[in-house]
Amino acid sequence: MLLTFDNVSSVQNSITGLLANESFLAQPFMEEILQGELSFMFFNGNFSHSTLKVPKTGDFRVQSEYGGTVQKINADIAHLQAAGKYVEKYGKGTLYARVDGVISNGTFVLMELELIEPYLFLNCHELGFDNYYQGLLQLI
Repeated sequence: MLLTFDNVSSVQNSITGLLANESFLAQPFMEEILQGELSFMFFNGNFSHSTLKVPKTGDFRVQSEYGGTVQKINADIAHLQAAGKYVEKYGKGTLYARVDGVISNGTFVLMELELIEPYLFLNCHELGFDNYYQGLLQLI
């Protein structure tokens, strides 16, 4: 649901009904999402691989169930370093972390830091499964 200042009154009942059953996260809409959302996967704090999730034409949602697509990308070093700082600060000791964000004015902007049950796009990189396995072995 896209919530705006203009439609908040008309969707208030729907929002109240949803909140009665579960919690939600509200994020500001950033136009940059239309160009795609980057995801950086880390295992035990080590970078594994990155993807670009792109919404279908006319939509803003990048998830495949809404028509979005995912492609493997080679991460820009500055964006990778920015994502890595979030893992260093908030994800120490975790087996995996997925750092999602967009590029705004050339800078990586965090949208989500996934530390619990993220989809890791292991099939999008030839070493994805092995990197995950190696990260798991390091914890044993």
